[in-house]
Amino acid sequence: MSGRERNQRHSWIVSLKSALQTDYADELIHPELTSSATIIETKDDLVSCLAARGVHVIAEPAAARR
Repeated sequence: MSGRERNQRHSWIVSLKSALQTDYADELIHPELTSSATIIETKDDLVSCLAARGVHVIAEPAAARR
């Protein structure tokens, strides 16, 4: 996240160690951030999370994964 603006949109990116943002003022943290304890660590986690919400994810071509 280095170089990105610190704002509510980007406050969803948190440290795996602390589950918190780095150097964010309270007013820059999205108000719904603490509504879930889930931290998405991998692409597979993200796909599973989206699928559970009924979002269809288009498979990435094998060549693009390399």
